[in-house]
Amino acid sequence: SISAKGYDPDIYNTNGGKGNTELMKLFIEALKLQPANPTNLDFRDAMLQADLVINGGANKVAIWTAFARRGMGFSADDGGDADNDVIEAFDLPPGLILKLTVSPTVVREDAVAGTVTGTVERPNGAPLNQPLTVTLASNDISELRVPASVTIPAGSKTATFAVTVVDDALLDGSQTVIITASASVGGSGESSSVTVTVQDYEFLTLSIDKTSIREDAGAGAARVTVKRSNTDTFPPNTFSVVANTLLEHDYTGALVNTRVIPWPAGGSRPSAQRAHDVVVMENGRVAVYNGSTDAFLSILNPATDVWQHTLVPGLSTSTTTIGTGGISSTGDYVFLSDTQSSASDPFGVVRVDVTNNQITRFATKSPGYRMFVNGSSSSNEITEIDPITGAVINTIPMPTNNAFVFDTG
Repeated sequence: SISAKGYDPDIYNTNGGKGNTELMKLFIEALKLQPANPTNLDFRDAMLQADLVINGGANKVAIWTAFARRGMGFSADDGGDADNDVIEAFDLPPGLILKLTVSPTVVREDAVAGTVTGTVERPNGAPLNQPLTVTLASNDISELRVPASVTIPAGSKTATFAVTVVDDALLDGSQTVIITASASVGGSGESSSVTVTVQDYEFLTLSIDKTSIREDAGAGAARVTVKRSNTDTFPPNTFSVVANTLLEHDYTGALVNTRVIPWPAGGSRPSAQRAHDVVVMENGRVAVYNGSTDAFLSILNPATDVWQHTLVPGLSTSTTTIGTGGISSTGDYVFLSDTQSSASDPFGVVRVDVTNNQITRFATKSPGYRMFVNGSSSSNEITEIDPITGAVINTIPMPTNNAFVFDTG
């Protein structure tokens, strides 16, 4: 990249090969290549064209990254006029950076060797004359394992590697694993990741100790045995949050593990930012309501002791009452209660899809306090009354008498 080439104090030494003088050379050439009345995106494209002319596109990753970081990415739109207004986008062109693919992305844990393969591909336009070593990693080696690295040979654009599926003999549901590939391409660090779902596969076997039985053998003539394949035959461990610490107990109630819940924002945890609640997901991961204002969803994989954190903008609860801030889960979704701390603060229920960190907020309206009464023992209807004015709002027929309900909504 340009920054990796260093600095030349002689800014007029355009043939010195240093980063600052090369950037100036590209800048001047781009000014010549851009159209009349250029837009911001026209200048971006002119810089890329200048690099292609002078350097064969050697710096295009650095140039694209610099513009994308400032909102002038691949999908940005300026409307074609030069008023400097840009509908910002921060993405990079497809194929610009290191590419990783894994096939298939859904696999059963008992899959035989060779079922899952990965492929790494050089970025478009990257030179082929040198081998490229790509570092590989799995965020859960108890489910999927990859080699430490794979090398794309000189003259080749791609290389493949084997992904090993681990049958853990645990009844732990489907597990989501992230495989990451990273490499240094043209002096710039590039990475790509793919999410793979490992489906649980446990089974029952049935055996009988007799191969034939007379019909008059009577009770106890044979013994049938049913056996399950999973080895985790005890009830699952339970988790609780106490003083920003995650406590894990086994089925007997014995404390088996204590983990300090990390504060994802960095540094020491502010006193008001408490961990409030915890839930165990269907896949065995442990989700924590982590924080009180602009809180995080923090998910622990107990098998690897690795945490993953997702900032949920606007998520808040009481900073003084630990009992607030509820969390629940079903499948790949985690739900968090969000209280309103000010007139402009969002509230309701927040749903996070843990497979892609997509956040959805709903239940964002409240009907306020409502009052329902049953007027007499002979009445078979409920009357809704305005709790402030006493005015009748609605009358609701009921199938039985003597209903009396208050709802504080």
